[in-house]
Amino acid sequence: MINGSDIKEFASDPEHLCLNVNCIKDLIKHIKEKKRRLDLYRKILELKYNRYKKCHNFWSMSTIILSTSLTVIESCKLIFLDDDNPDKSVHDFFDLSPILLGSIITCSSSIIKFKKYQEKMEVYNNTIEKCINMISKLKNKRDLLELQNNCADATIINNLLKNYNDEILSEYCIIYQESQKYIKNTDYDKYSRLLNYSEINKYIIEQDRLQFYKKYKPNTDIEKITEKSEKCHDNKICCLP
Repeated sequence: MINGSDIKEFASDPEHLCLNVNCIKDLIKHIKEKKRRLDLYRKILELKYNRYKKCHNFWSMSTIILSTSLTVIESCKLIFLDDDNPDKSVHDFFDLSPILLGSIITCSSSIIKFKKYQEKMEVYNNTIEKCINMISKLKNKRDLLELQNNCADATIINNLLKNYNDEILSEYCIIYQESQKYIKNTDYDKYSRLLNYSEINKYIIEQDRLQFYKKYKPNTDIEKITEKSEKCHDNKICCLP
């Protein structure tokens, strides 16, 4: 389970980037740990991206709605308001509402520009894509190494480590450094609880699914289906329902 203090301690300690493996199993374990940590950074960046996206959408939609309302009021003012209308409150409404709406529109546009939501979303999205690509590379490397169950000799280990350093680890360090620029210490405390709940729910759903298949007893008679399939093969006529 994710712990905020442990994550912050790990994030500030560069020693985790060093390799100290003696066999292929150690290298697989090392890759799994890299994948897990990078996946955590990706999830935190996605949560931050979604938060900025909600704020950006809120202010953008508010600006669009207010601009449309301003246009409608101006159109109604030209159509329905004339000098013969004695109602002073109507005149005040059509005179003051465009000023009020225009001020709010200017304020919301300034907030969007000041907060730089779009720029931050693009940066987060690019970093998330890099994390996803690196996670895919780590997974592929892990799957290839898992094909070898036994420890190899020192020469093979050195070759594997050299390939791993040249192909993945150097790029991983760059992505790790880039992701840490946009993740604050407070983000771990803010999002770790939410990520823990997500992992727990995922685990519960997976276990429920496994228990369901384990206890499930089908009503279909497999022997009858086998007999029908054999008849279909012999007669070259499909008789299955």
